[in-house]
Amino acid sequence: MTSAAKSHTHTLLREAVKAVFRPVIGVSAVSLIANVLMLTAPMFMMLVNSKVLASKSISSLVTLSVLAVALYVFYGMLEALRSQLMTRIGAAFDQRLAPRLFDATLQLPLHLGAQARNHDPLRDLAGVRNFMMSSGPIALLDLPWIPIYFGVLYLVHPVLCAAAATGALFLIILAVVNQMASGKSAKSSNQLQSSLQAMLFDAKRNAEAAAAMSMGDDLCKRWGESYIGSVANARNLADNASVFGAISKTARMVLQSGMLALGAYLVIDGSMSQGAMFAGSIMLSRALSPIDHIIGQWRGISTAWQAYRRLAQLAARLPAIIEQQHTMPTPHQSLTVRDVAVVAPGGSTNIVSGVTFELEAGDALGIIGPSGCG
Repeated sequence: MTSAAKSHTHTLLREAVKAVFRPVIGVSAVSLIANVLMLTAPMFMMLVNSKVLASKSISSLVTLSVLAVALYVFYGMLEALRSQLMTRIGAAFDQRLAPRLFDATLQLPLHLGAQARNHDPLRDLAGVRNFMMSSGPIALLDLPWIPIYFGVLYLVHPVLCAAAATGALFLIILAVVNQMASGKSAKSSNQLQSSLQAMLFDAKRNAEAAAAMSMGDDLCKRWGESYIGSVANARNLADNASVFGAISKTARMVLQSGMLALGAYLVIDGSMSQGAMFAGSIMLSRALSPIDHIIGQWRGISTAWQAYRRLAQLAARLPAIIEQQHTMPTPHQSLTVRDVAVVAPGGSTNIVSGVTFELEAGDALGIIGPSGCG
């Protein structure tokens, strides 16, 4: 394969990724504002504890409450906005690639032969699109802004920041272990699913021949064995995800309680106020939420990434099929026929006799008559 062909092939996905890159940056900016607004709850709690309760000012309480509600409403609008934006980004990504991948699907049997059964570009595209429309990308876009919470926790008390960083590091290690434990199984599951789909497609396409040769029972048995293996693999993946999900949730609850206990110790020691103690617990929960969410969505993230990689690998194998054009040359010859007679091989009777016609470039002629005359 030439470098030009490779460049042409990878342009297909590269252009689609570039087309959605700028909108994703915009959603990331919205995520920054949303994450800053999530500090409303801990800040409100700290101000009520340090200002309102100390001064016993009702007007201050009302003012802070109205301001907090306004910020919550603004946050809710931003949450809805970035979810809608990601939905539209996923739809735009799909619409940009779907027509070309449909053309590629039609060309697969011509370029890959029997191996075309194992490829389904449109299904892979749907997997990437569905992930982009889910909550997974939102959690990924929240990850870069986690240091905001650590920074505020450091301002509240460095010990709380250290405890939160330790908890975050543990969850990240847990996510890496999860990937190492389930990566191969997830890839195997996708391959089994593709094989099952290909087997079912072949059975449907050759249903008449299978019925004529009494192959229905054998086909059903063969498909059933593969199906059982696929279900068992999916069950193992689900069990693995549930174990790591349970560990993650348990770790978060332990960390939350540990943060409260640590905060209580600092309050008793006189190093921190009660409001800061509860605010620190809330900020820890918010800081760890994206990591915990990503662990819960890891299977979807892995599936979408593998689907994208399959699309890229398929494009590399079929460098020019997306843009291939099969145009017929412009007619420029003429055809003249005089008194043509046609006899079937081995026959003695004319099927066609005395046919005379003239066709100019671009003309078309249809012949009707008994079977074989065409």
